[in-house]
Amino acid sequence: MRRLQPAWLTAFFLLLLWLLLGPLWAQPGIPNSADGILHLHRSAAMTRAWADGVLWPRWFPDVYQGLGAPVFHYYTSVFYLTVAALHSFSIPLAAAAKTVISLFFLLSALATRNWIGRLLSPAAGMAAALLYVSQPLFFREYFFQGNYPQLIGLLWLPVVFWRFTALADEPSWRNWLLAPLTLAVLMTTHNLTAMLGCGLLVVYVAALTLFRRSWRAAWVGAAAFATGLGLSAFFWLPALADLNLVNIQGARTGDFAFAQHFLSWRALLSAPPLLDARAANPPFPHQLGWAAFFALGLAAALLIVQIVRRQARWWATGWAILGAGIVVICLGLTLPQSEALWTWIPGLPMLQFPSRLLGPAALGVALSVGGGVASWRGRRGEWAAVAAILAAVGGGSAVFLFPRQPFLPMTTLSSAQTIVYERESGAWGMTGSNEFLPRWAGLPAPDAAETLAAQRLGPTVTWTWETPHRLLVDAGEGAIPSADGGIVLPVHYFPAWAAMADGLPAAVSPTADGLVRVESDVPVQVVMLRWRGTPWEIRGEWISRVVVIGWLVAIGWREKAKGKAQSDRSGRRQRGKGGAAKPMPRAAMIGLTVGVLGLIGGRYAIEWTGLGWFQRSSPPGAVTGVDHALNVTFTSRAGSSVRLLGWEWVSSPRIAPGAPLQLRLYWQADAPITESLQSFVHLYSPQIKQSWAIGQNLNPGRVNTTNWNPALYYVDDVSVEAPPQMPPIAVDVAVGLLDDAGERLNVAAAEDGLFPLTTMTVDTVRPGAARLTPSVGAQADFGDGLHLAGYDLLPAPGGPILRLHWDVRRPVAEDLRLFIHLLDAEDNLVAQFDRDPLQGTLPTSLWPPDARIVDENQLILPADLPTGDYRFLVGWYNPARDSRLPVQPDATSAAQFTGDALQVPLYVPPP
Repeated sequence: MRRLQPAWLTAFFLLLLWLLLGPLWAQPGIPNSADGILHLHRSAAMTRAWADGVLWPRWFPDVYQGLGAPVFHYYTSVFYLTVAALHSFSIPLAAAAKTVISLFFLLSALATRNWIGRLLSPAAGMAAALLYVSQPLFFREYFFQGNYPQLIGLLWLPVVFWRFTALADEPSWRNWLLAPLTLAVLMTTHNLTAMLGCGLLVVYVAALTLFRRSWRAAWVGAAAFATGLGLSAFFWLPALADLNLVNIQGARTGDFAFAQHFLSWRALLSAPPLLDARAANPPFPHQLGWAAFFALGLAAALLIVQIVRRQARWWATGWAILGAGIVVICLGLTLPQSEALWTWIPGLPMLQFPSRLLGPAALGVALSVGGGVASWRGRRGEWAAVAAILAAVGGGSAVFLFPRQPFLPMTTLSSAQTIVYERESGAWGMTGSNEFLPRWAGLPAPDAAETLAAQRLGPTVTWTWETPHRLLVDAGEGAIPSADGGIVLPVHYFPAWAAMADGLPAAVSPTADGLVRVESDVPVQVVMLRWRGTPWEIRGEWISRVVVIGWLVAIGWREKAKGKAQSDRSGRRQRGKGGAAKPMPRAAMIGLTVGVLGLIGGRYAIEWTGLGWFQRSSPPGAVTGVDHALNVTFTSRAGSSVRLLGWEWVSSPRIAPGAPLQLRLYWQADAPITESLQSFVHLYSPQIKQSWAIGQNLNPGRVNTTNWNPALYYVDDVSVEAPPQMPPIAVDVAVGLLDDAGERLNVAAAEDGLFPLTTMTVDTVRPGAARLTPSVGAQADFGDGLHLAGYDLLPAPGGPILRLHWDVRRPVAEDLRLFIHLLDAEDNLVAQFDRDPLQGTLPTSLWPPDARIVDENQLILPADLPTGDYRFLVGWYNPARDSRLPVQPDATSAAQFTGDALQVPLYVPPP
């Protein structure tokens, strides 16, 4: 039985892979995901680098229209390396990528089972493996999002925990070799997953030390951790230390700011979505999955029963509690209530998307459920729990098994295809946020490298990338032209470049537009540009070399103490594992195999019968089940035609100042689109033609419109946030599209390309709201119901913005007007700005009581206003009676008042 187990486990998890990854292999090509094609372009570049003899390139010469960028200097490359290894043997690019994903999936399942099985029990290991590899996040990644490096990083995490556990159990040469090596691999799979994984690993090793009641787990874990970091220092050290050399702020702002992407309990607990076959990117909420919540509840019930019966195993209970704690912390950090923690905890904003914590949460589920299963005394109970979890996995994953979205046939990708795709999609640098553009450069023009080479080098000079790290520029019989004492090459500058001019070293510097200048005062015939590395890259490589040597020497020395290590091993095993060495019962092996075969058979039966279970297909030109169906056409000046098929709310349908409002739009192109369109939503007041807030998506549905399939519709989630000072007025929620030039597309029966979906009233903000604290306190009562809390005087082109904070203490009976007079030092009237408050959108008689109203006024000053001191007089008057409201300042107010006005000082500086 013990000899049969490894083969059976591999076969079982291959069947599970067949069940869960079936959609990935259902069609040739690769799913048309948001990011997948970017990573395949990078994989193709890695394959070309291998053909040139560079196994770990740092520079990607094809991006930025051939000017290049240090993409691989910063971004982890294990996925690209493994895909390149297969693609180098003429395996099509898409098939190579799917093979790599599948192999990591299989390895992850086996590693999770072996890790939790060693830590707790065989049944616990099986339960944990079933839950971890079936999490919805994995399906979302490989089918819709396409962040393949993050996917394999999460799949690799259990491998690291397995090998560190084995090292704590048995510090043999094999485990000393594998534990640091698995961590080093993790560090090069995905940057942010590695950061999360390292944090979890530190917590895990500390818990292992506590539960084992031995310091050996701590010191071997710390030594292996340090060694793994040292082995991978060649990558992560320069990737971190050289961040100031690129446009990394692009990955932390705008659409990549963490505050834009918090989840909700509604999404986390929602039912698995029914996928529409006519949706190119059907909405797929970030979920932990119903199977995970069911298993957590089952584990909690098992623990409670055992505790009541006083039969609980303390070590299994401890691991269950630790895993549950990881789940609670990770899920809590995905919610908007945790925003303060995100700003307080160093490094956390680097994650960009709180949903990244769902992967570590799934690891916590595996640990917690494993502890709950292992707490049960008796094999029948343990394996019954595993069977129930397998059933939950099959039920919870059912809707994921029948997607019929289009795939992209992809055999290979050339340099020219990368340049064209980058230009058409706007995915500069094969990234989503342009984060690896060298800080000296700007965005290039189409075919920038070819154009600049013709301008700066001339038509007779040839330039060739011999490898991604070496550029050869050759003038043949002539000379390379120079200007201002230097030769300008069509390559982005980066401090890692070194140059040789006719065989002699030459200094390298950036031009004003961020290109490489090779300093030379004399004509030269040949210039060689080569990558020598940044100082931090060189340091990192030396650290890795030293650690490799020390690591291998230490393993050899450790073998001499092998006898002592073996004697220590037996004593520890008697102190608290839950039966990791016991073989699985034959009945359990048969039952689980029959169960997964039954799920596979059920899936094929549903497909063969054509009943359409778990899948819907909307009719052409419509979206089944949409809350608000439409058929509105938007047209651009270039002839693009896009229809809005409907919309619905994603967030709560209310406009709360300072809080995001999210809605879902359904777009379909009438024909292939040749321009990159952007979608937007405005909170718009048509009577004054003002937009109070704007939300915008550069790529609607996270897919560039040049890649839209006219036979499908695209799901576009757009967010807009009302400013905190927005008054409680009625506004239109209006949507539209922008073309490449930033012009709005035309839409019939709508003004200025703004199509109104609905009209809503902004929520009232109560007095004393922390987000609406004026910069200058000026407490005073105006008349019977209006109280001034203070003001802000903000500089702006043409004249300052005066923002007045009013608290409505009682209903105002009449419609008042605001007077704002500008006086000079001699009290002469210089300018007058009388107006209706809130630009006439909400008269004072309609101001709600117990509300904070912020009235923003742009005061355009006379163009010839002399330098000097001035003051505004601000107050209310009743136009019906032509009388001003009296002012009663608070005793604590520091501002200056007259009998009927607030005085706001202003200094006009010299021009």
